[in-house]
Amino acid sequence: MQQLTNPQHPQSPAISSKFQWAPPPDFAGFRGKSGDFVYLRELPGSENINGFTDFTFAINATVKEKFHLAVSFFSVDKQIANNIVVGRAASADADYFVGSIDSLQIFNYVLSPDEVLYLSTQPPEAAAAAAAAATATGPTPGGERRTVDGRVCLSPCSPQEPFLLQQQQQQQQQQQQQQQHQQQVAMRSIQLACSDSGLLPAFRGFSGESFLVLCPSDCHKAKKIILKGNHVYTADSSVCLAALHSGALTNIEGGFALLVLHNGLNSYASATGKHGVISSAELQPQIRSFSVLPAPPFKQLSCYSDGSFVMQMKTGDLMMISCPLGCLAASEAVVYGTGK
Repeated sequence: MQQLTNPQHPQSPAISSKFQWAPPPDFAGFRGKSGDFVYLRELPGSENINGFTDFTFAINATVKEKFHLAVSFFSVDKQIANNIVVGRAASADADYFVGSIDSLQIFNYVLSPDEVLYLSTQPPEAAAAAAAAATATGPTPGGERRTVDGRVCLSPCSPQEPFLLQQQQQQQQQQQQQQQHQQQVAMRSIQLACSDSGLLPAFRGFSGESFLVLCPSDCHKAKKIILKGNHVYTADSSVCLAALHSGALTNIEGGFALLVLHNGLNSYASATGKHGVISSAELQPQIRSFSVLPAPPFKQLSCYSDGSFVMQMKTGDLMMISCPLGCLAASEAVVYGTGK
């Protein structure tokens, strides 16, 4: 079987495709009529092209005169599928191809200009024969090889260019910092069980005081848990169930929320809240109450960070901050005001 050898690299393997098609002898041709098209997915071997992120279509065709066409495509977030139609762009008759397609080859990499030029010099019969002999190896030497992030390898491919490696390291550092921030927030929060109520000793304080809490997942499934009130709840109510009911927790997987203490009310209404949670009524006056708000955003500060970020906040907005150790020794840091 004849193979196509790259003239720029005569010692290299043949230029090999992953899929090939040529019209059978009894094919009526592309006459612009309904039905004059070919579904690649109905042909053997078409499954080999599924999932390509970079590829080249090489076509020998005739429309009044013979020509060779090569189309290359590369994308890191898109893939080719085998549901390709040859000879028709859409269902309308005007979008049917009129002419002759003598051969179609699909390569799983971007062909170099030399390879495209060489393929254009080959007769369709030779191209079809060479395509049938395609191996399962990757792109041939001399082809326009690319790294996973889309960079063309002009020399033997290296794992990463310096600026890309630096970018990757910065992303990893940011992820590590976010994880550390979450761990710090968790350490400063009151970790609750689904059954824990506002009567916990940790919630002793005056009206208006707030406490950061961390709730587990699936508290909406917990049994025999008290929840009385709507927006403002009795002190013996489950804090985490109240967080779900009020919408302070946006999903059932749990997370951080802010408990705020209030004075007691004369009565508490029942209501159907978020996530399908239903609360009960309480008609007896209570001494204490609480509400649950979404946890405020978190900001990591250094000893020299100023308060300029509050200029982007509205009156009443909250922000959780985390400060490092040793700020008393930061002699160049300045403070204005008395804290009152």
